[in-house]
Amino acid sequence: MKGQNGISPCRICDIKEVRFNSKTHYVPLRRDQIPNTQPPRCDAANLPICTHQNLMQQARKVEIAPDNAKRERLTKKYGIKGIPVLSSISSISFPFSFPFDFMHLIWQNLIPNLIDFWTGKFKGLNHENEGYFIDEHIWDEIGAATAACGATIPAAFGAPVPNIATKRHLLNAEMHANWTLYIAPIVLKGRFKRLQYYQHFLRLVELLKICLSFEISEEMLIQIEEGFRLWVEEYEK
Repeated sequence: MKGQNGISPCRICDIKEVRFNSKTHYVPLRRDQIPNTQPPRCDAANLPICTHQNLMQQARKVEIAPDNAKRERLTKKYGIKGIPVLSSISSISFPFSFPFDFMHLIWQNLIPNLIDFWTGKFKGLNHENEGYFIDEHIWDEIGAATAACGATIPAAFGAPVPNIATKRHLLNAEMHANWTLYIAPIVLKGRFKRLQYYQHFLRLVELLKICLSFEISEEMLIQIEEGFRLWVEEYEK
């Protein structure tokens, strides 16, 4: 799969990316303010789900492309680089035979993007004076408080999280996870200009904790699905 660089970036659903005043691809649910975009809104509870048959048909089109340029265009269009070897096993169905890549989706993507958003570095957008924007001197305080936590968090939790303001480039997935679940709810309290953004983040933390449970019931699955749907819809507001 081509991933976020494809026009169809998701391996589960057939949602399409859009571009608006930027070369960067976005995959919003609300598209009504973006010219020449259909549909104007995607329903997070009823997304167009990919099928094994359709994915294999698209993969074959990529494979038989007459030249590299055509192949690259189709790869970007479908989000598929070619026919996967495992598709020859009849018991395997794409994409549902494989779990989500939780580490990259959450700890290496969503959380770093949220931090960029809060600190005004996300995709070159103008974040000044927004209710979620955290001023630089406040973020420096958060970074210092984060680093100080290493002296009191047991080593069993993993490597200590460094100063997230000055040494963010050192953070790996494990550090992003520990910061999000155990440190951020404390050091971010009272830091946003508007309380709703802190509360929104806490709802994300609770959903992530449920996802990491050793046992997940049917009720918890419903809570996860509904919770993330509402979280994304609130995020886009």
